[in-house]
Amino acid sequence: MGQTAVYADVQGAPHPGALHHHSHGPPLPKVRRGLTEDYGPEEAHAAWVSLFSKQGHEIHSDSRWAAHPFRLRLEQHVLGSVRCSFVESNWQQISRVRAPLDDSNRYDFVLYQTRTGTARFRLPQGAVTVCPAECILINTGEPYELESPRPITAVILAFPQHWLARWLPSPERCNPLFTNADGWSAALCSAVGALHPDTIVSLALSGEALAENIAGLLALAAGLTTQRRPPLVELLRTTLRDRLHEPAMSASQLAEQHEISLRTLHYAFSRSGTTFMRELVRMRLERARNLLSDTDLTWIEVGKVSERCGFSDPSHFARRFRRKYGLTPLKFRHQHTQLHAPGSTTIPARC
Repeated sequence: MGQTAVYADVQGAPHPGALHHHSHGPPLPKVRRGLTEDYGPEEAHAAWVSLFSKQGHEIHSDSRWAAHPFRLRLEQHVLGSVRCSFVESNWQQISRVRAPLDDSNRYDFVLYQTRTGTARFRLPQGAVTVCPAECILINTGEPYELESPRPITAVILAFPQHWLARWLPSPERCNPLFTNADGWSAALCSAVGALHPDTIVSLALSGEALAENIAGLLALAAGLTTQRRPPLVELLRTTLRDRLHEPAMSASQLAEQHEISLRTLHYAFSRSGTTFMRELVRMRLERARNLLSDTDLTWIEVGKVSERCGFSDPSHFARRFRRKYGLTPLKFRHQHTQLHAPGSTTIPARC
């Protein structure tokens, strides 16, 4: 067959070249099967990336990352509004790319369960390793990375956000990992684990009913407490407050501590209308203002205040402080301590 992959629908009609299926084409058939064994090494990988990007969300994947040529077997079923894919590959490496998507073909959340092998994800919430029979919920609107250097089998359920919202209004706020230890999380993992390519077409429930049952279990497993997880940017700000005194504090150090990529870190700050550096300087200046306005801390020299707030150059600190608050640090302290001195009844003029 040369370098052609084959998809077959449930009646067995072949669709040559279907790995390049365009998102504006005809609706997906009930069952699609694909393999890359007849591709050359580079063509197989490129075709898989093309299929993934067009039918789901755009990704990058570097084949140079792996020690062996890429190989994939895929079987895809449509369960009403949800797409269920059974995947077997010798390795996986994905980086999420933010790009305009065709809304008619957009699947915003993916529930990924490993069957054999392990997958390591880097999400805005941090790094997560998914072991066999565990599930992870991925927000495809956020940057993420997936690495699995060894052979892996998995089942992937893709949910449109508007559809999933009937059961889970804020899925992006869930703790992403669902283990099979106990409770509703275990029930969810067990239900997803029961899906099998040989039996899914002969289940007593319709595809839509099956998808709705899994969505209900997902909502129960997510619960109320997991939906209150603070946004990533708040977690980053908390860490910054703890490390403001470090002059060499950098975005890469913060990303490493949270086990996320630099891209994810900058994206988190961008979504809040700021940047890492702007937030770092703002928080340092606010801490300096608090220290300088505390009448019990007047014994601390202004230069030491600068050091405690992570400024290695006092003159740079003074310029930044004056630009922000209209006064030099020394004049700010003097004005504030005079204002709050015992018996003071007048407000000093602003310098």
